Amino acid sequence: MQIFSIYSGEQKQTFPQQQLLIRNGQVIHGKVLQLDVNGKALVEIGNQRFLADIQAPLDTLETYWFQVYERDGKLELKVLAEASRESKILNQFGLEPTAEARHLLQALKKWHLPLDKTQFVQAESWLQHVDDVNKGIQVIRFILEQHLPFTEKGFFSLYALSDGQALTERLHHLYLELAKYSDGDSEIFHHLQKLLGKEQRPVNWANGQDVQRVLLQLLQIFGLSKESENNVHTLYEKLASLLAKKDLPPAVKEAVVPVLDYIKGARFLYSERDSFVQWGMVIPLPLPEQTVDLFIQWTGKRKNKKMLDPDFCRIVFQLNMPRLGETEVTMNIQKRMISLHIRTDFPGAHELGEPLIQSLKNRLAEKNYTLGTVRFERNSSTSQQAAFNLPPTFTKQHGNMDVRI
Repeated sequence: MQIFSIYSGEQKQTFPQQQLLIRNGQVIHGKVLQLDVNGKALVEIGNQRFLADIQAPLDTLETYWFQVYERDGKLELKVLAEASRESKILNQFGLEPTAEARHLLQALKKWHLPLDKTQFVQAESWLQHVDDVNKGIQVIRFILEQHLPFTEKGFFSLYALSDGQALTERLHHLYLELAKYSDGDSEIFHHLQKLLGKEQRPVNWANGQDVQRVLLQLLQIFGLSKESENNVHTLYEKLASLLAKKDLPPAVKEAVVPVLDYIKGARFLYSERDSFVQWGMVIPLPLPEQTVDLFIQWTGKRKNKKMLDPDFCRIVFQLNMPRLGETEVTMNIQKRMISLHIRTDFPGAHELGEPLIQSLKNRLAEKNYTLGTVRFERNSSTSQQAAFNLPPTFTKQHGNMDVRI
């Protein structure tokens, strides 16, 4: 059946949702909604619907496995099997019905995600080398939904991030192990001191320029900024060199690898398609009370080569502060009009924040923004959850999300 997209998800979003990238050779699960007398079928795959020319007898409201193939420059759908005959799909892939293969096929069916034969075989082999198959499948889902490169390096980098251990804990553990290592690198120690808030120069967190200086410095240390200091190696470069040493003690190696995995994961999560940019990362934030993880995610349309569109975006701050606890602040921006939604379990948050609203309104006006509504409420289970057990930054976003912190 030849396919034509006629419907795509929610139509009210400012920015496009992640769409299915249907390509030649993929296998995908879908439902036939309608048949007409002209030999066409309405097929639903995920949140999209397609008009298709029928080339096989189909029943309405039944689900099938379809294969996408190209003929005369056009994509068509071929019915492979009814949804219940999954063993036939695995046979076509040349795979035995292993537990990993069955779990993966059931997950693709549930989430309506496409994979070609090569990708399926790759994914099945990756799952055989992880401790938790379900967690591995969630990583594969995240890669597909975010349209990230489908590579072995990317899969295992994200899988390593999904154990839930804070980056700050990993850095502190590395700092302690290197302190015992007689052949330690002074530049690595210097980087770790800055990351963990052990440097001599204090940070004025009430001064925007000082905060910007610290954030840029942290990005440079991780090698996540294009602007880097001359003759200064990034933490990634130094740790990679350290890991290459043959006589490296096992305890130091075990402390280095998780930190490298975090940096690899952050680099892997950057993607750009048709001026639509997304990137997730974690950096330590050295607050006076203690160092905490800062979760950041950018998702949105690029206004020019250097910045996202500041007039239409949504910014979410998700922080677990030493005194305030878990706090989420959502800032919606439409035509430079800002509305704030603050969720926290900190008692008296409204009374604490109310006197600061006018000051915030004045400062935003200096930047040509208008502050509209400000709402306070308690945290609830309706907060966005991670697609799998990664920090909140590595989650699948919906709608007009531009920046997530």
